[in-house]
Amino acid sequence: MTWLLPAQGKPYKLRALQKPISFLEAAINSDSMVMPEALLAMYKSDEITQTRLKLMYDLAKTKQAQKMQKQRTVL
Repeated sequence: MTWLLPAQGKPYKLRALQKPISFLEAAINSDSMVMPEALLAMYKSDEITQTRLKLMYDLAKTKQAQKMQKQRTVL
């Protein structure tokens, strides 16, 4: 098994990186503010995890929208 040892945070098995990568891709590429069902299915372990994931997704989408607005006003 191959491990990734980041400068910060916990080590990941290479296969485990797919979850955070999928989360970030969904937040960046989705036009919807609603959490994609496929992403929720990856984190279906319990209700608390689902709630945390939805809150993180909402925050990521809000930050993305703010960044886009800021870039448009600069142009």
